[in-house]
Amino acid sequence: MELTLTSPNWHGNGQTFVRGYCYDKSNSLLQGDSLLAFFDEVSSETTFQSKLAEANGLFSVVIDKPALNAAAVDATRTYPMYFTLSGQLSDNPHTFPAKGIADRRKVDFYNATGATPEGCTLIDGIFQVSPSHYAFWQPQKGWDQKPYRTYFCKKSEERPCAAQQLREVLDAVAERLVRSCGGRQVVIPLSGGYDSRLIAVMLKSHGYDNLLAYTVGKKGSAECRMAEQVANRLGIKHYNIDISDTQTQELCYADRAEFERYYQFMGNYGNFTWMFEFAAIKKLRAMGCLSSDAVFVPGHSGDSIAGSHITKAGVTARDTAASLTRKIMYISNEYGYRRSVSEYIFGYFQTLLVEGVTPYSAYQSFILQNRQAHNIINSARVYEFFGYDVRMPLWDTQLMDLFRPLPLEQLHDCSLYNATLMKIFEENNVGFAKKEKTYNPKKQIVRGFVKRFLPTEYIKQPQKGDGGEWEVCQPLLDELVAMKRYGRYRKPLNSNTIMKEWYLKKVMEGEG
Repeated sequence: MELTLTSPNWHGNGQTFVRGYCYDKSNSLLQGDSLLAFFDEVSSETTFQSKLAEANGLFSVVIDKPALNAAAVDATRTYPMYFTLSGQLSDNPHTFPAKGIADRRKVDFYNATGATPEGCTLIDGIFQVSPSHYAFWQPQKGWDQKPYRTYFCKKSEERPCAAQQLREVLDAVAERLVRSCGGRQVVIPLSGGYDSRLIAVMLKSHGYDNLLAYTVGKKGSAECRMAEQVANRLGIKHYNIDISDTQTQELCYADRAEFERYYQFMGNYGNFTWMFEFAAIKKLRAMGCLSSDAVFVPGHSGDSIAGSHITKAGVTARDTAASLTRKIMYISNEYGYRRSVSEYIFGYFQTLLVEGVTPYSAYQSFILQNRQAHNIINSARVYEFFGYDVRMPLWDTQLMDLFRPLPLEQLHDCSLYNATLMKIFEENNVGFAKKEKTYNPKKQIVRGFVKRFLPTEYIKQPQKGDGGEWEVCQPLLDELVAMKRYGRYRKPLNSNTIMKEWYLKKVMEGEG
């Protein structure tokens, strides 16, 4: 195995290398030398599996010993790892020689979802370690990957959960969050939803006062008003970051060398370039309100583990592999239909259902392994780019293990999660109800099917949203027009589409 590590945040001794942090089974915080000592005990694949199953946190680990050459990432894939078929392993795929664009299915998957399928990249011969997996190298056989933790469950494994039990787990999660942040400034990207509000309440109720919150959006929007109310009630300093103004655009694109490093760091041949948080952090830094050792704590992905995606898609206990595939293709996939993607997803669901996995936990598993870990969580890597730590408390293993075996009735409409959180919010004087969305899965599937056959809409100007997304992406859209990717008046579906297609164009031109 040929190992190349480029991040300065690794701790190693020549045969074991770690980064990040975790808690062990005795709830001890491990980071730096203690995390290294924890994994340096690995002497075989079996002991590696055992250590990984025990670790609760955000981490990557490499074992380079005579008995085992392997690498692993946690469930969030916050610190990704990449490998080639010739035995190379790195935290940066740009250290490998690029051989050209990968096969059509991987590109189609990226075009449909905004990220490559788990374990893949857009470049031929370059792969990545899947979330909650470890990859190991055998000179005679090459690389293989195995999961050390899964999210799906069978009907016989289901068990309901009382609201009090969830509250106790959330309390334990908050205690671990506070301990791992160690008194440093904690920065909360605060939205109008429940997840980030929960983060704020968890920290304040545990006596953590070194807090700052910010909301990306135009002043006066419903999202910003809600976030400001929450911050004011909790006594947290709050900034409204409007990324639509000209000054913010200039901050984003003025230093072209930095921007190039950023989009390559975020993309890593598999994800599109998120501009919103990049713009927000640039502005916060320019304002001088971030400590050099700040810890960012976004609210990913509470609503997802609580059932929002199966609710949106109307997943039931009677769903088949074919119907689950349709729901992913026409409801979850934001950017269009691709037949090769449909075939891949059908195979995924068919395998799990044959093994007795419930349809709704199979759906949850696919969303968490692909959309959440490979796309949504990847947006949080912007904090690492600027040198800050990150925490994902709503991916805490104890919390994930509580939601994984829930019966459908407690997942539908996020009933357990939302009811419990509202009680907690009311007790902390922030019991503002968010505007609930209503979903009609059948109508969404029909709409998604029809869209396959409609021509792209043409309008004179793209529509503007409340968050400033269109404005900050305008230079990328201008480049796409100059590249003749869009006609002058062609309308992308949304600002995410601009970022997705812009980055793919860069990869295809050898600049990704």
